[in-house]
Amino acid sequence: MLNTNILSVVKSEVERRHAPAVVAVKKYREKQAGENYRQSYSIREKLAAYKNTYNGLCQVMRVKSKNLNLPGRGHKYDEVLRELLKAGIEIDEIAYQNYTEKNKLLDHINAIFITFTTFLKLRKIYKSEYSLRYLDVIVRYVALTDYLSKKSKVSWIIIGDLSTSLIALSGAIKESGHRLIYWQYSFLDFKHLPSSADIAVLLNHTGLELARLKKKDYGLNTYWRDIGDVTTLNLEDIKKDPVGVLLNVHAQENVLDLVTVLQQELGLKVEIRLHPNSNLKWNNLPPDITLADPEESLDDFAKRISLGVCGNTQAQAKLLMYGTPVIQLAGLDMLPFDFHDYVKKDIVYGIRTIEEFSFEKVSSFYKSKKYNFGLHSLIGPIGIQRNPMLSRELLKFKKNLKIE
Repeated sequence: MLNTNILSVVKSEVERRHAPAVVAVKKYREKQAGENYRQSYSIREKLAAYKNTYNGLCQVMRVKSKNLNLPGRGHKYDEVLRELLKAGIEIDEIAYQNYTEKNKLLDHINAIFITFTTFLKLRKIYKSEYSLRYLDVIVRYVALTDYLSKKSKVSWIIIGDLSTSLIALSGAIKESGHRLIYWQYSFLDFKHLPSSADIAVLLNHTGLELARLKKKDYGLNTYWRDIGDVTTLNLEDIKKDPVGVLLNVHAQENVLDLVTVLQQELGLKVEIRLHPNSNLKWNNLPPDITLADPEESLDDFAKRISLGVCGNTQAQAKLLMYGTPVIQLAGLDMLPFDFHDYVKKDIVYGIRTIEEFSFEKVSSFYKSKKYNFGLHSLIGPIGIQRNPMLSRELLKFKKNLKIE
């Protein structure tokens, strides 16, 4: 039943599931829900697979197809859209989901029909325990392939922070003859596409591997994102207000206790920057601790703070590039300390307890040669080696979007 293409999709989903962050979150949720949830999980998973497939079809149907298509919305795809526009692509050349636009009745009917026919096609899957474990991604892949095979061939951007839905969609895009564009979203991206990209827009050398490009294609259909200049770190003002605490999506409500201790230890005002998808709400914040404006860009936030204190977040590297020194502090989220090896690779100064903090040690670390080597190893290539740039090769990029 499982052909080679489906196996590639499953392999990518296996990699996603074994990511430490996914494992940690799953364990936490199961612990919170208790034994009843674990006993009924397989039933819930089967029902959810077809619901997710229907929703995924509706989502893709909301994209009014053009040469260049963004299959999702949210802060990540909004960032992609801003960068494309900045590079010189016109807004009317890009198809993306409209937040306010709803699916037409025929779209709903079509999504229901495809989901039902997919269920009939995959009836044998229930006989295989292995296949059943990956029912969600398999059903979505088969249904999306069915839908896209009947549509005009266009180009789709898939961001590198792969979710189950993006794994299924990227596989379906390739299988149905559309063009797959891999967009390396973060220096922290580590998940491989299920099949090779036709075009890759990259941040660093790791992206070449994640896009599954063949070496002979390096440079032919690859473009580098503009990361701007790496600003010299401002170490003179690290003892000034305010200190910024940047929380990732895995941060829990009790993290405020740790931030409070941190503020008291530093004796400086603290601003907390929540993740765009965070549901954290605090009614009464302690004195000298405030929440940053959620609409403020990371760039602007970095310019206002003297020091960034982070858990496991990609914002660490971005702050450093904006010229703001960073400390990674254990306990700001549910993930293990230095989950992404930023501290181990000498990119970020890290401490496990607040008692370890020292302004002098922070300054000494960021003045060292090992820090410079660590950061440039992460963001490379730099300078003239970052070629071709997306913004400088726009005509070639647009030409590559068209499918003969």
